[in-house]
Amino acid sequence: MCFKRLFAGIVIGAAIFSVCSAEQLPSKGSIRIESDDLYALFKNPDSKYRPYARWWWNGLRLDEKEIVRELDVMQGMGLGGVEINSIRFADEADTLGYKEMPYLSDDWARMVRLAAKECRERGMVCDMIGGSGWPFGGEFLPREHQLQMLTVETETVDGGSTGTVFSISKDDLLRRVDPPIMSRNGTPEKTLMYVRVMPRYIDKFTEGICYDNIAGDEILTVNIPAGKHVIYFFVKMTGYMNVIEGAPGACGPVLNHFDKDAVLNYLDRLSEKLDYTSPEMKGLIRAAFVDSFELEGANWCDDMMAEWEEYYDYPLDPYLPYIIRKVGTMGDPLPEDYGCEFSEDIKEDIVYRVRNDFEHFQIKLFKDNFLDTFNAWCHRNGLKSRIQAYGRALHPIESSMYIDIPECETWFRDSLGTAYPDKDIFTGHAHSMINKFVASGSLLAGNGLVSCEEITNTGEIFQSTLEEIKIAGDMSNVSGVNSSILHGFNYSPNLQTGFPGWIKYGEYFSEQNTMYPYYRLWTDYKARISAVLQNSVPQADVAILHPLEDMWSVLGQQRDPYPVNVYPDYAHDLWQNLHQNGNGCDYVSENIICRSKVRNGRLSFGPRSYKWLILMEVESMSPETAAKLEKFAASGGRILCIGKKPHKSAGFNDYEKKTVEVERIIGRIEENYPDRFLFTESPEGNLTEWYGTVQEKYGIEPYVKIDRPVKWVFWNYYKSRNRDIFFVTNFNSKAVQEFQAEFPDGVAGKQAWVWIPETGERYMLAAEGRKLHVELNPAESVFIVFDDETDGTYYTPLPSRPEICATVNGVWDVRAEHFNGSVKEFRMERLQDFNSLPFPWLRSFAGTVSYTTVFAPESPESISVIDLGKVRGVTELFVNGEKAGTCWYGCHRFNVTGMLKEGENVIKVKVVTPLGNYADSLTGNKAAKRYAHSKRSLGLEEDVKLY
Repeated sequence: MCFKRLFAGIVIGAAIFSVCSAEQLPSKGSIRIESDDLYALFKNPDSKYRPYARWWWNGLRLDEKEIVRELDVMQGMGLGGVEINSIRFADEADTLGYKEMPYLSDDWARMVRLAAKECRERGMVCDMIGGSGWPFGGEFLPREHQLQMLTVETETVDGGSTGTVFSISKDDLLRRVDPPIMSRNGTPEKTLMYVRVMPRYIDKFTEGICYDNIAGDEILTVNIPAGKHVIYFFVKMTGYMNVIEGAPGACGPVLNHFDKDAVLNYLDRLSEKLDYTSPEMKGLIRAAFVDSFELEGANWCDDMMAEWEEYYDYPLDPYLPYIIRKVGTMGDPLPEDYGCEFSEDIKEDIVYRVRNDFEHFQIKLFKDNFLDTFNAWCHRNGLKSRIQAYGRALHPIESSMYIDIPECETWFRDSLGTAYPDKDIFTGHAHSMINKFVASGSLLAGNGLVSCEEITNTGEIFQSTLEEIKIAGDMSNVSGVNSSILHGFNYSPNLQTGFPGWIKYGEYFSEQNTMYPYYRLWTDYKARISAVLQNSVPQADVAILHPLEDMWSVLGQQRDPYPVNVYPDYAHDLWQNLHQNGNGCDYVSENIICRSKVRNGRLSFGPRSYKWLILMEVESMSPETAAKLEKFAASGGRILCIGKKPHKSAGFNDYEKKTVEVERIIGRIEENYPDRFLFTESPEGNLTEWYGTVQEKYGIEPYVKIDRPVKWVFWNYYKSRNRDIFFVTNFNSKAVQEFQAEFPDGVAGKQAWVWIPETGERYMLAAEGRKLHVELNPAESVFIVFDDETDGTYYTPLPSRPEICATVNGVWDVRAEHFNGSVKEFRMERLQDFNSLPFPWLRSFAGTVSYTTVFAPESPESISVIDLGKVRGVTELFVNGEKAGTCWYGCHRFNVTGMLKEGENVIKVKVVTPLGNYADSLTGNKAAKRYAHSKRSLGLEEDVKLY
């Protein structure tokens, strides 16, 4: 046999290991607030608070003048910085004769230096990706520095009653080993490492029969005992994956992220080329960025076996058939039926426990070899690290704690503002499921800065409205984000390319977009929000423990933020339900709980402190965590178990002893503190309402008591010095939301204000003690602020639309100025969607439509609002030649108090439409049609109302 002898699945003399790692987690005692005059900063935010853009350098076909021009374009739309991102050229784009400047070439480095200097001259921040594409790699990597995966091929053989012999050529076997990943390298190195013969059905642990000695043979011959058996052939694949969308010079095999020397060698090539600490470059680049870790099954390094045994004090060899699985796209396990059939006991005692250890070991390897190496390299070069530290081999909370600028992602989704279903992480949900994890990690570390790849759009980019972009950005903010990196701005010589230019990825942030003149309305809004959120501290007195250990044991780590399995099915709703009901929360891990301090009924880690701990379907737990829970309950803290209670340990070492200890401690907590260790069944029905009943039943005191919580409205509470700040958002693009809200005791005696992010204005609110009537228009977000200032004017909102109101009657003169330069004029007696008119050319319209009419209202002095209703696009209103305003989201309502006169009045409505219908009509334009697939409504669609 090849292995150490095992007894009853427990290693003799095994060292005790638990999820409570021996390594200290980073944390500061407080989160730094820079500004002493928050309202002044809100009114006029510094450039650093503005959104930045991921600047796709398409195919590295670069030009100095174009770089300067595009920076002016981005600054013109209100951006405060860029992230230089070298990326593969779009297949359908015309190069226009521009030559490639390969990654790390002298020409490429010259362009980086130019862009960084031009950013500094404009007061803009400049980041850059630490490689190209994702994950990092390149055609220059030697084989020993390339990504590794241990995969498996199996053969089921019936040995009959007397046994048999099975043979296969190694070449034939290795040809069969071809994982269906997304970004294949056509010339991987395949090495047969281990061979095991296992019974087809296993109900008692067995090591199987080891045939590692034949791994070097050209013909693999195995003696099969009597009965049905499975041969496991474990193959190490090296260099099996290519960089996804890598630019020229960095588009070959992926780097082995589990090899510190390989990682450092890769990064040093970059710093040697750009010399960040030189007088020319010092201070020009803020941060080096790492995009998604989509490593497609990577799980191995050359000294894996030795490191494993040193760490866990038991060998990995005997358990390979129990944990190594075939994988496909993005490393997701294949659903094929192969290998042994395991009894439930074997799954529980062997498969799930060793898999849990394996997942934790991947996280350790990745941190030791990549995260720590990248951080150290950044700091040596005067850079900050900015990393999307999640996915397989990373901890969704803890990995972000080590990063200077942790980053998550928010996507442009279907049904934004119109649908927000429970137990669905995509439909109508722009914020990805990982955002709250990353934000929690940053806060627990005492960092507080949470960056986000924002408005990522791989769908119909020409149909997006500023309203939809706003809703997506607001969802990002309520999930914990306070710094936005827009996805993205495509490097494209648009003065030559025509429409739509060079597009690789991202929302169509371009000067060719009809929305370009209005982007600043949103970027100003976004800058004000970021300025407040970066200078305040989110409040949370509830901690949520996700059942990561149970999920990893059974299902393995997921490809966050696109998990194949969501466990439990409400896992990513729960934090939202708390905020919808006026609470605030963070995610925590067992490691964080173990390292927390307990005092006076609070569980504290770094600057965060909690009165409640919610265990979400948690079954597995280390004894150390259970002991900390007991201490927390004894101190007065309260614990709520949802669906399940902890009753076993996770991991393999000493699991029987640890399980007994967990059961004993949890039983003791239940017996001694029945009013502090509580249980509720898993949720059913409307989750917002379900949590509201739980909140009331168990006395989970909210920061804001809301008379009618709804899923569309979030209440996020912050503190900034003496200010209590509530960011209140309505994600519904059609409905007004109205509430009675009672705010916490701490605001008593303070003045209530509404801060309006669109304009930077603030107004006092008339409160009844700590109670306010709150009314949010469709897609509206505001700050409700309590402070000691009392000098101001009271807020007077526009009146709500009455059930019956007057309309503007008459014929409308319409002038349609198409994006393509054509102009048509016509008349409409009734306002309606252009798609319903008998003019085919209007159905593919994009551009500016001006509607003009003359009307004589009754009692014009009593009219304060002209209401256009819902409009897809941006509107401007002119009354008798005077501009009444611009609307870009929600119901397009204008304050016209005092603007109307007796007799005839001329009103002109200007509607700027998205490009989508036009792009969809360009059947011969491959670049446009890649992202254009449908027609949407155009123009004014309902009568203009007066009240």
